[in-house]
Amino acid sequence: MPSRHIRTVSLSPELDRFITDLVRSGRYASASEVVREGLRALMPEMQNGQAHSRHPARANAAERGTGRSELPSRKTATDRREIKAS
Repeated sequence: MPSRHIRTVSLSPELDRFITDLVRSGRYASASEVVREGLRALMPEMQNGQAHSRHPARANAAERGTGRSELPSRKTATDRREIKAS
């Protein structure tokens, strides 16, 4: 059996309900199966350079060729403590 990597993701309530409904319908055995199939469907677009960023700041950064978004970084509580300690 191939090894599995565990990753935690945050979902909107709408996406969470969608996944739950798909599993309840019997089409998928688990939420993981739903996510894996969705990612597999997205892979060809990403590999062919057809995917577009869904966030305007990221799309603008990509168009400028900076490779960085203008979004503020998300600092964790540990990051904030380290900054204050400096």
